[in-house]
Amino acid sequence: MANIINISEKLKREKKTIVLDGKEYEVDDSKNAYIEMMAAMQNLSDTGDLAQIDKAIELLAGHEFLAKVNKMKLNIEDTRTVLISLMATVQGVSFEEASARFRGEDKE
Repeated sequence: MANIINISEKLKREKKTIVLDGKEYEVDDSKNAYIEMMAAMQNLSDTGDLAQIDKAIELLAGHEFLAKVNKMKLNIEDTRTVLISLMATVQGVSFEEASARFRGEDKE
């Protein structure tokens, strides 16, 4: 007889959000969005196409969030903070941990 394992209760399906200027935005932490975001970041690395940053932000937090970020006219350092915050939210880690990973300091 087959061994049946029910994983339904083990799956986390909670909505993840990020707050910017007092407004909550839902973050898409799905595997598919994460894969697409990582592909955009690889494309950025390969080509230097900075438009990939906007693509990554929009994939994870949506058009409204991206429009808000663009309207703020952030410098590249603050834009990096936005990206790291989104990655931390998706990965379920602290901002500091995601920041260390982003900088390549997370070498276990």
